[in-house]
Amino acid sequence: MRALPAALVVGALLPNGSLAQQRSGDAVLPAALVGTTWQLAELDGRPPDPDLPPVELRIGPARIEGSAGCNWYTAWLEGHAGAVAVSHLAATGRDCLHPRIMDLEARYLAELERFTAYRWMGDALALMADEKENTWLLFTRQGRPRSS
Repeated sequence: MRALPAALVVGALLPNGSLAQQRSGDAVLPAALVGTTWQLAELDGRPPDPDLPPVELRIGPARIEGSAGCNWYTAWLEGHAGAVAVSHLAATGRDCLHPRIMDLEARYLAELERFTAYRWMGDALALMADEKENTWLLFTRQGRPRSS
């Protein structure tokens, strides 16, 4: 597994959580991330199969949502004192035609719930299971923030 590029760690999470930083008003994530869409580029150091549908993450002020490849998912972000947790993760329950899609989706959603830290590097966002970067999801930016 290759190391992540050096970057500023902008937040940390609770043990059962996902991404974000200290709550500021109603927003859990930095304002610059709210309204952005990210596409999964690597899961544990390996790119997803390009023949499978893309996995996407959309970031809102206090929630995340997107496509896990076949099913849509959503979750709340709860944050305080520099820590954030994903709660109420829910996904639609479609059975997908290809078992590889279901495998990728199951791995992605399981990893999404485990993250305790993240790195934001411009057009890249990494979610890590620990500060040592042993397990991570790497995303590339797919869109600019939407105006309010």
